[in-house]
Amino acid sequence: MGQVAEIPDDLYVSVNLASQQLHDPRLMSTIEAILLESGLDANRLVLEITETTALFDITETLAVLTQLRELGVGIALDDFGTGYSSLSYLLQLAPRVIKIDRSFVSPTNDSGENEMLLETIISLGKKLRVTLIPEGIETESQLNKLVRLGCRYGQGFFFSRPVKTGDVNELIAAS
Repeated sequence: MGQVAEIPDDLYVSVNLASQQLHDPRLMSTIEAILLESGLDANRLVLEITETTALFDITETLAVLTQLRELGVGIALDDFGTGYSSLSYLLQLAPRVIKIDRSFVSPTNDSGENEMLLETIISLGKKLRVTLIPEGIETESQLNKLVRLGCRYGQGFFFSRPVKTGDVNELIAAS
């Protein structure tokens, strides 16, 4: 992976974690080795798990998340709003980031009810003091709506297509 150039304070590396990886007994040692090899501070690593993955074995998941937090690694709850979305589990999981599923950002049927749900998710996230990242932003209109609703961050093709690993340092330097 190699050393990363000077990184602005608000940037972090986000990695999707599959269910098998989350429950792999070697997860902590693997993450520690990668952090050591790359030189990345643990607080700049956020592991993304879906609601379904998190709730597969909630007791084991909570134990793993505790270990990750103790290491300094953040957790993102990915595809929020499409799984079980239990508010009690949301409190237990205590993610640093909630990634709002694209189905709320660019719904197939854009209705007042959809916008009301989106606004409620954003309000809940703010009250819980988590970083909210709506996914699937493709148009300026979608971005404007999210900004109006109070989102500071976003993800989608409107900002950038996927970037090859070798181009990341150049992208960071250009920003």
